[in-house]
Amino acid sequence: MRNSFHLNMAAHSRSHGHSAAAKVAYVTASRGRDVWVGKTHDYSRKKGVTRSACVNYEGTPKELARLMDTTETRRNSTVCRELIFALPHGLPEEQRWELAFRLGETVATRYGVAGVVALHEPSAKGDRRNDHAHIVFSTRKIEDGELTTKTRVLDDRKTGAGEVKWLRAESARLIGEALAEVGRTLEIPAWDHRSYADRGIDQPTTRHEGVRGRALARKGRATVFSRDNQVIRSALEETRKLESEIANEYVNNIIAARRPTKGKPRAERHIEELAREPSKARGGQPVRESGTMALPLHGHSEDQSKRAGPPGHTQRNRGLRRGLGARLGKLGLSALSKGARELGLTPDTF
Repeated sequence: MRNSFHLNMAAHSRSHGHSAAAKVAYVTASRGRDVWVGKTHDYSRKKGVTRSACVNYEGTPKELARLMDTTETRRNSTVCRELIFALPHGLPEEQRWELAFRLGETVATRYGVAGVVALHEPSAKGDRRNDHAHIVFSTRKIEDGELTTKTRVLDDRKTGAGEVKWLRAESARLIGEALAEVGRTLEIPAWDHRSYADRGIDQPTTRHEGVRGRALARKGRATVFSRDNQVIRSALEETRKLESEIANEYVNNIIAARRPTKGKPRAERHIEELAREPSKARGGQPVRESGTMALPLHGHSEDQSKRAGPPGHTQRNRGLRRGLGARLGKLGLSALSKGARELGLTPDTF
């Protein structure tokens, strides 16, 4: 996960060899025994788990995991669900824990379930910004310390997707509040839970690789998703560099145009040079006199004062933009970012 919004929900079923004991043991870095198959899962040597606690349950995470496993009696039962979500990198541990636990309480209150919240630090082999948390919660409501009826709202095709969207929006709201408390309001847009399409951003998106996919990529056995994602990331990085070049050129031209010069103004000296050497004009076209100044006949409006920057800057920008358009076409990108559009640059410019 990068330092941006990410939330994923998964259901763990016995038909896939999962158990609540194994999942809770993993997220809390402890030992747990799956009573259904009689197997012990030991993650006590796992590093990076800073805090863990139960929410809406008076007991230990191990006791809650055992309760979730023993309550389900079918061999293909869904024994628990899990939320994995990213947390802003750089927040103090206390604030990250408070943020994770608040979301855990939100889940428990909305669905009437019990769960385990665990705070994880980034892995030494992965992205160092990957602060995240896990919430493992029951598939049944809890009443008086016992699991009762199933919560079907997340299973239903009509309501499940809507509930996940609500959870994403709620987590984004909580993260935004946490960032605002520490004065990092400029980072809040990066934690927008909506997709690029919903935000009106025309930009290629990467695919979720998962833990196994990233592990294979680190070993040099890249999957199709990881290869495609690398191409997209390289293309986006190239686009950002090109946009930065255009923005810097634009700013430099404005600064140069406003900088005072000795003797005659720079624009006037440039025009006189073109008058003396017509071959320097665009296309070798002749020049004509207009009052006391010679203007090159470029086929444009005679009102040169409307152009920002010194003479010649438009030609440099035009060449740079043509180069950008060709490179964007090679990368297969169809649009620039918001920053370039604010400068008046769009794909139609090229």
